[in-house]
Amino acid sequence: MIALSVCLAVFVGGRPLAMLANAALLLLGAMWLWVRLSLGNLSVYLEPERSVLTSADRVLVRVRLNNEGFLPLPRVEVKGAPGCRPRLDVALGGRVPALGTSSATLGPLNLPRGAYRLGPIEVEARDPLGLWRASTRATGDRVTVYPRVLPLEAPPVVPGRSFGRMRTRRPGQEDFSNLVEVRAFQPGDNPRLIDWKATARRGSWQVRVLEEGAVAEVWLFLDAGSEGAVELAASLARRLILSGSLVGLVGQGIPPVTVVPGRGEAKWREIMQGLLRVQAADLPLGELLGARQASLPRGATVIAITPRLDALLFDRLLRVRQGAPGTYLVLVGAGVGPDAGAPAGVGAEAGPHVGVGEALAAGGGPVPAAVDWARVGFLRERGVAVLVGRLVGEPLRWRLEPAHLALDGAGWAGTTVAQGRRSLSEGTAATVSAGG
Repeated sequence: MIALSVCLAVFVGGRPLAMLANAALLLLGAMWLWVRLSLGNLSVYLEPERSVLTSADRVLVRVRLNNEGFLPLPRVEVKGAPGCRPRLDVALGGRVPALGTSSATLGPLNLPRGAYRLGPIEVEARDPLGLWRASTRATGDRVTVYPRVLPLEAPPVVPGRSFGRMRTRRPGQEDFSNLVEVRAFQPGDNPRLIDWKATARRGSWQVRVLEEGAVAEVWLFLDAGSEGAVELAASLARRLILSGSLVGLVGQGIPPVTVVPGRGEAKWREIMQGLLRVQAADLPLGELLGARQASLPRGATVIAITPRLDALLFDRLLRVRQGAPGTYLVLVGAGVGPDAGAPAGVGAEAGPHVGVGEALAAGGGPVPAAVDWARVGFLRERGVAVLVGRLVGEPLRWRLEPAHLALDGAGWAGTTVAQGRRSLSEGTAATVSAGG
């Protein structure tokens, strides 16, 4: 190309300096045309080895450059554009021959949860002399990355079962559909359960023995601020679906994600599709719970899964408990997600932004100042079951432990809980009582 430029300049004629200037201009124009034409003939592909996977899977992603033109590309650089998925921290460089292909393999990588196209990536090409550069952006194949579903140890979650000492506004009712037997009346039996037909037939007082029936409709309220919380929601939903419960989902997102309760494999797939869309948002979980509270059916089980317990969620859980006999708060930390290694100890130096769930899931260490055990203890005393989600064992599985057991297991001092309860009785309890 340099020789061609010089020959053209000599052919045009003139003084030597003019010929040299003409040669330089022709060379610049030729290099500019080279890089533009070559980049226009370049096709870029991002190809994962699988298109459907989970957030825990590690996959290889192939970057393939296909040159369909007659000019080679001696200098090509590939790097991640803003918002690229997966994240590319290093640039890939190489050469693409004329009418040829060049490729590189990334990974193995953990792809973030969601349904999206890989990329975008930025491809920059240069001419042989490095005088000009041109770039273009490209996206790759579409992938669907579901949250990881792990086995769940027998959860202390009983759909429709009430517990605790707090009185509710809903009167109790016998369930006459679950008759176990008819037997002779005994002192202490409820007179309303007398079976009059059996009494007349046998000539002695007979009563019906009933088995408590649970309303197996479960609503999962998800704070998507932690991938660990999303994974626990998926694992818990799977366990409940297999048990025959009707399971629904309300999660943070733009807009918020709602899946009406149902059962079976079709509903399970719908819940997993909903979990693809949940994402951390400015709308707090307490506000989502409050907006849905009035439409919750009587006797539903409500499970709030979150890495934190703020004042708004604390208040909404107390209000929901009055109409939902089974109300659960499941705390799970950000340190147990698929992108985390072994949970690290959380100490006082972790700062004021450490949530309750993060500290518990990490296990061990002194109590962070931001862990408000006063609220946790008050919820438990008012009939809200507070559980802690942990990843345990090998292979990994989820364990849901009552908060007081997780507290003992973490080795935290019992005086912390006692001090929290005293402070709550002095301040927070009065605020909650005044708010209804």
